[in-house]
Amino acid sequence: MPGSPGPRINLRPGPFFKAAAGRLDLRSRKGFPVTVAATIAVLAFLGFLSIVEDVLEPVMGLMDRAAQASVLLVRTPLLTKFFWIATLMGDWRVMIVETLVAALLLAVWGHPRRAGSVAILVLTGQLVSTLLKGFVDRPRPSASLALIAEPTSASFPSGHALAGVLLFGTLALMLAASKQRPWLRISGTVGIAAVSIAIGVSRVYLGVHYASDVLASWLLGMTMLATWAAAVLVWGRTQPPEERRTFEAWGHAWWRWALVVLGAVAAVVSIVAEMGSLPLL
Repeated sequence: MPGSPGPRINLRPGPFFKAAAGRLDLRSRKGFPVTVAATIAVLAFLGFLSIVEDVLEPVMGLMDRAAQASVLLVRTPLLTKFFWIATLMGDWRVMIVETLVAALLLAVWGHPRRAGSVAILVLTGQLVSTLLKGFVDRPRPSASLALIAEPTSASFPSGHALAGVLLFGTLALMLAASKQRPWLRISGTVGIAAVSIAIGVSRVYLGVHYASDVLASWLLGMTMLATWAAAVLVWGRTQPPEERRTFEAWGHAWWRWALVVLGAVAAVVSIVAEMGSLPLL
């Protein structure tokens, strides 16, 4: 009809673009941080599954042999002692002490939920590691490569590497997301994450794990850690403003710092105590 408008183009975003825009919105309940955390969790889990199912077996076999050859070339007495201490930090007895100390300190500094998260993640990781060892039942590397007594459990996955990611990786993520000064967040996060990496590398250096065991454990730990982070972000944005749900730190500052020192001493004592049960060969 004369004067009637022509066909209009619908420029309104469809459901897919609305969802995508929401995923990239920093203020959205399921915005960009959640998207990043969920993506890391999915990619890390797919990488873990590919190792378990031997999808990358040729690549992993080559990596394992290259890692073992490299270790034999770089071993020195000083480096051996360094990685020996690193592996003791991931021993389950020492890990219990480290986890309890970390949870206690988080609680007394006013972060009880984070304290609970640390304990639950490490405990869950220990359970998952035990179940996977029985399921995969991979033999350990040749005993001739070992610098410490070879564990009796299966090789895959590395319980030390997984526990290291879940404990120290969680603490590093918490510090990175905190409101501390930038130099403290950056240096502290890098330092804590380095402990986690050293624990995993120590298992290959000491000859009791394949490199693929450690890599798979790191990927599994990243999956669990990223899933936890995504869940916390989604849950946190449904809660009241932060100032209405803040927990007060316990006691005086000097008392809390005294607990920090005592916690560090307890961790060191547990490591020294384990030296006798896990000596260098």
